[in-house]
Amino acid sequence: MGIFVGWIVQKRWMTITAFVLMFAGAFTLPRLPSPVSYSVLLPPVLLVMAIIYESGQLPGLSISRRLRLALALWMGFSVLVLMAGIVFVSSSSSGLIATIAIFSVLAMAGVLTIGILHRRQLRDVTKIRAESAKRQQHAGLS
Repeated sequence: MGIFVGWIVQKRWMTITAFVLMFAGAFTLPRLPSPVSYSVLLPPVLLVMAIIYESGQLPGLSISRRLRLALALWMGFSVLVLMAGIVFVSSSSSGLIATIAIFSVLAMAGVLTIGILHRRQLRDVTKIRAESAKRQQHAGLS
């Protein structure tokens, strides 16, 4: 737990805020009246979205801001589906299996889509660099 909290503190304000909201929400939201108490599902989703969004800023990753935002929103939706499914299926084992299957399909769709877009972005950058190197080489020969 200490390593996890230390990792969060090293991140930026979005993750820290989401962590504080999750911590405060864990104690306050379940005590609210019945329909509103289900909002306890939102703070962990916000934490997952903040971690995914801000982890794209690590050195060596060149994922654009729009792609990080799209991935964070999609994974947040996937986690919300998972958590809501777990809460609403109660003790039904077939419902739990269906919830996990739906979450897996949603999560893999998001990750694969971002992977394909990221690969295309890297290929374009490599192509531009190769063309630039050829131009410099031809300019040096002239």
